[in-house]
Amino acid sequence: MNHRPRHAPSHSRQHGFTLVEVLISVLVLSIGLLGIAGLQAFGMRQTLNSHMLSIANSQANDMIERMQANRGELAKVKKATPEITAYDAITGNETDPDCIATKTCTSAQLAQYDAFVWSTTNKKLLRDDGNGSVSSSVTNNGDRTFTIRISWREQALSDEEDAADGTIDHQVTKTYATRFQP
Repeated sequence: MNHRPRHAPSHSRQHGFTLVEVLISVLVLSIGLLGIAGLQAFGMRQTLNSHMLSIANSQANDMIERMQANRGELAKVKKATPEITAYDAITGNETDPDCIATKTCTSAQLAQYDAFVWSTTNKKLLRDDGNGSVSSSVTNNGDRTFTIRISWREQALSDEEDAADGTIDHQVTKTYATRFQP
């Protein structure tokens, strides 16, 4: 009598991953991780650029408050026939009139001091590179309003934005401007 085992051993297929499947998985994962890293870098640049805009907004409000505090100069604007004020043409290149310590400033000197401190602070906060990458100005519009303008350089977020200013330096000039009526 021939006895056969009841359950003959069968050749079962081994289940698992082949080397090709593992390599494809690693490739797909790598592409995904590179995409996430790129998005994170873009997000960080956008956050820095938003921070710079927030600083410019805050600094413009600082100048408005300085102007409102100098009643002597602003009274000239409110006259029936407005007069020239020391705030009419601030260029950001003003110097310290050196009268604050002695408390002998005229309203025009106080305006000059305000412009000096304001533009110096703008350059510091908006990271002036020493080549005029940050500029600040106040202009009398002739209708009893002033335009306060701050410009700075920041990282371009795209190649198109970078090329828009005619240079390929990964930088773009941004400007914040607001109109103020005393």
